Amino acid sequence: MNQNEVVQMLRRGGTLNMRDRKEKLFVKIQLNKQETKFVCWQRFVAKTKGYWINWNEYLSLKEVLQIREQIIKNNLSL
Repeated sequence: MNQNEVVQMLRRGGTLNMRDRKEKLFVKIQLNKQETKFVCWQRFVAKTKGYWINWNEYLSLKEVLQIREQIIKNNLSL
């Protein structure tokens, strides 16, 4: 999935699910539906898929794309 497809999916309210193999984490980024004044995203992280922890409540699109790029680099470095 290229960057344009990721941006479109996130703006439409989709969820971005990723696996960071270097850090051994599952990462889920989704639209923060509780915030009504501006658009932001939430990041959830889990060691196992059933136990999600909210790491970030208010992420900009730029920060989301940076997190995605970092996970891609971590997975390629293995």
